[in-house]
Amino acid sequence: MLVPAIEYKEQLEDVWMEYVHHPDFLFWDVPTQFSLTPDIYKEWRKEEYVCINDKKELIGYVAIWVDKSTSSVSDISLAQFKNDDKTFGWDFLKFLRDCRRRFRCVRFACIKGHPMERDYDRLAYMWGGRVVGVFEKKRRLLDGKLYDEKWYEVPKENPRRKAPSS
Repeated sequence: MLVPAIEYKEQLEDVWMEYVHHPDFLFWDVPTQFSLTPDIYKEWRKEEYVCINDKKELIGYVAIWVDKSTSSVSDISLAQFKNDDKTFGWDFLKFLRDCRRRFRCVRFACIKGHPMERDYDRLAYMWGGRVVGVFEKKRRLLDGKLYDEKWYEVPKENPRRKAPSS
């Protein structure tokens, strides 16, 4: 279940500090002026949520940046803290469906080579979206290397499609 992140601010900060040392954190987009903890509710255009499982454990984090002038989501950030729980995936799909209802368009990116890249490709396709393009060597990650960034767009008007066969 997704709940506002502010309700779990302290717990999120604790879990986050453990997560930043996990190899999956490599793919988190880190600007040069970055904080090891998410800045909960420091920006008016940002909505932040945490995913809680049945045991009331914090298992994930979702943030969206909203461009109110165009009624669109300009980016999404995801962090899954427990890989053995399917709750986060289902909650994110419900959240994406809600965003698609609320906003004219949803845009998001992933680093090329991310373990979930293929799933994001399928997700965008199934929701009537597309890969907009790939920017070469756009992001410098925590390992100091430059990585390509792939952008997706899911417009509200496009109908859902059947998933492509693998």
